[in-house]
Amino acid sequence: MPDVDEQANLTLLMESLETGIDYLPRLISGMNEVVRLLRQGRRGEANGLLTEALEGIEWLLTVIETVHVLPLKADESKGCTEKLEHFRGIMKNLLVAYSGQDLVLTGDIIEYELVENLEYWLKAFGRLINSLKPECTV
Repeated sequence: MPDVDEQANLTLLMESLETGIDYLPRLISGMNEVVRLLRQGRRGEANGLLTEALEGIEWLLTVIETVHVLPLKADESKGCTEKLEHFRGIMKNLLVAYSGQDLVLTGDIIEYELVENLEYWLKAFGRLINSLKPECTV
């Protein structure tokens, strides 16, 4: 049975994971909309959406970094670590492409790498919630 501090941390983590599960589908949809706008040459609108999304991605990375240090099964832990590093690489490449005004590459990175990575985290958060439920009563 977790002590009071551990229970509070587990509860906060569960709430963050549940928020992530609610937020990630909207983020994925927003990223797909950014791609559509970029392909239509509507950079201004895409920029606005991307700026909003980056704030959410920053929050998401914080949650993922917390999750990634949990005592998970060895294969899950390795998968989370690899996906976190891949996510960081995607974000670095995305920012380089976008700041260099390479709209085609920006759209491709979002569509073919970022969205896939976000979908992974959506599924991973669900699995983590199920694995934490016995230890945490929210």
